[in-house]
Amino acid sequence: MVARNEDGSGMIADAAGLPLTQESRWRADSWSPDDFDVTEWACRPHAFHYSLETVLTQMRIWADIDQATQTIIAYHAHLNQEEQETTIWMDGRPPPPANALHTE
Repeated sequence: MVARNEDGSGMIADAAGLPLTQESRWRADSWSPDDFDVTEWACRPHAFHYSLETVLTQMRIWADIDQATQTIIAYHAHLNQEEQETTIWMDGRPPPPANALHTE
């Protein structure tokens, strides 16, 4: 995605070729660099995917494998920047309910 133009042209984003749902399009369009100036978010860590783009980030990825079937249950990733971790479940489990606690 291309971020908002700083020249004031009004272009919000270019997601050509990306399979976005309506919800993900809304989230992308509602992002603003001004969000970092909000006092309540001053110490908010960057999202995992944003931290991948920094120069000094070291990432480690490993898989959980079902020993009986040798299928991958989940991938785990750890970034040294802000000690972030994420899990990508591959076992077909349903997504959590809409009101469940979630993180970026």
